[in-house]
Amino acid sequence: IYCSISAFGQTGPWRDKPAHDTATVAAAGILDLTRSPEGDTGPAIIGVPIADMLSSYLALSGILMALLRRQTTGRGDFVDISMFESVLAASPNILGPVFGGNQAPERLKERTHGGNAMLNVYETADHQHIALGGGEHKFVEALFNGLGHPEFIAAVTGPAGEGHWAAIEYLRSAFRAHSRAEWESWFEGRDICWSPILTLKETWESEHVQARVMRWQDEDGNDHVGTPIKFAAEPAQMNPTLPAVGQNTADIVAKLDLTPRQREAILESLEDMYVQ
Repeated sequence: IYCSISAFGQTGPWRDKPAHDTATVAAAGILDLTRSPEGDTGPAIIGVPIADMLSSYLALSGILMALLRRQTTGRGDFVDISMFESVLAASPNILGPVFGGNQAPERLKERTHGGNAMLNVYETADHQHIALGGGEHKFVEALFNGLGHPEFIAAVTGPAGEGHWAAIEYLRSAFRAHSRAEWESWFEGRDICWSPILTLKETWESEHVQARVMRWQDEDGNDHVGTPIKFAAEPAQMNPTLPAVGQNTADIVAKLDLTPRQREAILESLEDMYVQ
């Protein structure tokens, strides 16, 4: 099984075009959508290397599928993963206007890009922010009934876009009237999808991260990121040590169906590479 991860894949007119994460996300049309929902400030760089991460996860999926196929058929395969296509495949939520209307999406009319009052970001009095993250009817009712403005419920449970704009303006004004801490207190115990927008430091110091062992320390006190894959029957055993370069090469080469001379030639060529 051989898997490659490249910017644009092994075929097509862009195959030789150099690019890293930001360029592939830009080419995929996603940076154009990544803007502030309050005013057009231009495209914004996404906070994590999404193309790098998505392509690595798809590479793992592809390798596992190829291994399963080999197990049943005895045949290997070449897995061609493109960072660009990894991002494209993650964008079906915004493709309706493109596929159905032959036009680019109008962001502020789209549910997940600022056109929905319940999927939006609001500034607080202390210049921090609250995110609303769910537009199910019960969440809409809990929010607007709790705020004393049930007149917005009908519009906000309807399609994204112009019908939401009055509610969005009201919520912007309401959230700016109180601090983040005050809103956190108000939301506590209410059945509403929301979160304060935390700094990375706040997140990694949170009780939930600690409880889920997403941050842990080795014997020397060094911090490490835990695994997000939690097995019930076989929990992950963290091991921060890394093998030395070439440490396992001889064992791997010994398992290949090669003559002794071929194995020796491979090991010699690799030694030269390690020295360089």
